[in-house]
Amino acid sequence: MTQDEKWQARYEEIVEFINKNHRNPSKYDEVERGLYCTWLKHNRKQMNAGTMKPERVIAFKELLTLSEQYRRKNQYDQRNEMSMERNKEFAPCQGYRGYADMEAVEYKYPKQRPVKYVLRITLTGSSPRVWREIAVPSTIKLTSLAHVIILAMGWEESHLSLFKKGRKEYHVYMDGADTYDYPIEDASAYVLCDLLGAGEEMTFLYDFGDNWKHTVKVVESSEYGKDEKPQIRLIDGKNACPPNDVGGISGYKEMLRTIKENPDGDEAWEYYTWLGSRWDENFFPAIDTAIALNELNHR
Repeated sequence: MTQDEKWQARYEEIVEFINKNHRNPSKYDEVERGLYCTWLKHNRKQMNAGTMKPERVIAFKELLTLSEQYRRKNQYDQRNEMSMERNKEFAPCQGYRGYADMEAVEYKYPKQRPVKYVLRITLTGSSPRVWREIAVPSTIKLTSLAHVIILAMGWEESHLSLFKKGRKEYHVYMDGADTYDYPIEDASAYVLCDLLGAGEEMTFLYDFGDNWKHTVKVVESSEYGKDEKPQIRLIDGKNACPPNDVGGISGYKEMLRTIKENPDGDEAWEYYTWLGSRWDENFFPAIDTAIALNELNHR
């Protein structure tokens, strides 16, 4: 299924949801928030920024018109939902939230045996420091590497992303490429070893609105053993990946401050309701992350 077909399928799914339920998706419902609310927010950002494909704009505006019909009803219903949630016990900690929109990992240079790269991925500006260490074949395409990083960190992919090395940008999705006033590269045309060697680093940017910057550094480079199969795997990591759409580093710091200052206060409870659980900034679901990455080796 192409990206356009996936977009159309999700669009039709949300229209059907609104018409069937006579309301908008609720941000207080974990499933609806993950499936629909983040998609709506992402596409609204694209439309407002002028980077949405022209053929999608008309359809999306029609969806917003339909959504507006139920906006006031939703505001009333969600206030009631929230008052009910206030009496509910939330899980003491969030779970693994990683999701990436990919079908299979892609490699290049089939006649060339890859080198094993150990990458240290660090979320810039995070405190406590959020990092992951993974092993990947050096010939993995940048588009696939982006999805691997998203899963390793624990992001729920619903936004655009790119790599940056020097002054060049390598975009994972080329939607709206003609709207930039400077040249950009298609990430699918490059592999990891095209950009990085041992000890070198680049930037991975996820969500152009929240602006989550990651430093990606090759901390180790070695030949695979004779019987060692080139695979993707988790080595180590520490601390929780921030939730999607929290408002970037500053928004995440504000969330942590609110929860720490008064963990049972109304403002903290609003965050729990939005998150679907309480929040532990030091939580790193190593087993779930390792499983998610290992599954990529079998696609």
